[in-house]
Amino acid sequence: MKLKEIIILVLALAFGFLGGLASARFQPGTFRYPTTITGDVVRAGRIELVDPMGRPRAILSLDARLRRDVTLSFLTPDGKTVASFGAAPNLPFLKLLGNDGIVRAELRLTGLDQPLLEFSDGTPNVRVGLGAFEGDDLTTARAETLWGLAFGDSSHAVAAMNMRRQGSDGAFAGGLSVINPKESLRVPSQ
Repeated sequence: MKLKEIIILVLALAFGFLGGLASARFQPGTFRYPTTITGDVVRAGRIELVDPMGRPRAILSLDARLRRDVTLSFLTPDGKTVASFGAAPNLPFLKLLGNDGIVRAELRLTGLDQPLLEFSDGTPNVRVGLGAFEGDDLTTARAETLWGLAFGDSSHAVAAMNMRRQGSDGAFAGGLSVINPKESLRVPSQ
């Protein structure tokens, strides 16, 4: 080999190595969290617990898109998420998912820090809800939050029991409703 060929080979290896480092460090369109280990603390944007086969079984992550949602997800051996616990962005939640990936049960705090437990079937529809039901307007006062148990789907309740504080004295009023397409029975509380 001539000296010129050796120099070209060494430069090609050096630049190939530097290119590999750069591509691993700087990937367009993604945000990479710095990872450090100091003493008893590990700092990273994502931590995976893997089984002996190397498959992720639990993932602790910070949402890279929004950089605010923190989630601990539990996975089956084939990689399906079956449960997740977290805060999005500052309201905690617990979700249980079916094998199809659809949320079947969810416990969360609403926008006014009130608890709500919802159960769903194999569709995205909520079939049973228990807790604080708030309207879309989160400026509603806490005293006006409707507490109850409702059966139905995402668009409306078919049967419900509920209560709320009313009036200036803070007295409770409640109701019971059953809605039938042919007739409606509503029994207000006294």
